[in-house]
Amino acid sequence: MATNLQDGNTPCLAATPSDPRPTVLVFDSGVGGLSVYNEIRQLLPNLHYIYAFDNVAFPYGEKSEEFIVERVVEIVTAVQQRYSLALAVIACNTASTVSLPALREKFASPSLAWCRRSSPPPV
Repeated sequence: MATNLQDGNTPCLAATPSDPRPTVLVFDSGVGGLSVYNEIRQLLPNLHYIYAFDNVAFPYGEKSEEFIVERVVEIVTAVQQRYSLALAVIACNTASTVSLPALREKFASPSLAWCRRSSPPPV
């Protein structure tokens, strides 16, 4: 699986990030996590945010657990290789349910959080 990160219209991997603020990744399989991103950003406005969604494999609902785990770990790894993440929020219930153990095993840092749509965002 190839992961193509985009920052606006420029491939993310082409440039070095220069923002000194702690970086938070908010990930969802689609755009539903934008509400989570907006809530977190209102609570913690002075951080650098990356919102990533998987428009190639969306939706995750009918995918196998193995596929979802591999895909989410690949995406978080690609972002982590470019940015030093302080926090990764898995805002997709399907992705967080099956992939958090693998992410925790792979990454000592960043801290990982998940949220369900019926819950307030993690702080």
